[in-house]
Order: sequence, then C-alpha cells, then structure tokens
Amino acid sequence: MRAADTLEGDRIVNLEGDHLGTIEEIVIDVASGAVEYALVAAAGGDASRLLPIPWSALKERAPDGCFLLDPARATLAGAPDFARDQWPSMADPAWSRTVHHFYGVSAARHES
Repeated sequence: MRAADTLEGDRIVNLEGDHLGTIEEIVIDVASGAVEYALVAAAGGDASRLLPIPWSALKERAPDGCFLLDPARATLAGAPDFARDQWPSMADPAWSRTVHHFYGVSAARHES
C-alpha cells in the first residue's frame, strides 16, 4: 500500500521499458473509495494535456516503482486526453466506456 500522493511522479513504461509518461494525479471514486484513474503527462507530449489511464490498465513493476502499461508508445499518441484546465465529467458512463475501451479494460462499474 502507498499513499496516493507518493504515486505522483512515478513513471509509466511499456513492456520494452520505454518511458511513456509520468503520473500527475490520482482520481478516486469518493463513493466507493476505489482508485479509478491515473492522470498522466505523456513523455514528449503536450504539457497542457493529461491522459486518463484506468487504474486497472496499470501494473506496478516492483522494485523500480514504475507502472507497466502494455500498449506501444504509438498507441498512446491517440489516447483519450483532456486539457489540464478543462476536466471532463469522469462520472459520465459514456466517457468512462470510451477511455476504458481504448485501454482494453472493463468499465463495468460505469455500465447502466
């Protein structure tokens, strides 16, 4: 277990170890207490944008503290993102399905 603020700054890497981005924020569903998203600044990307990556799409890679994301760097170029100053409604089931679908993980909690 780790405090959420200790995850900020952790690197996201792919299977080859390429740096894809860095965790900027952690989004928690207050009702359930579950971590929903890591908001990631893409490596070499537009600094004004964040990528919402479903927490279930990440795997902690001990002992180096990085998180592993399977898709290749080229795939992240088309990933859903948003402006840092214009957050989407993350509780919107359609938005959630789109993000989860991109990463190939279930958005079952958001289905209705």
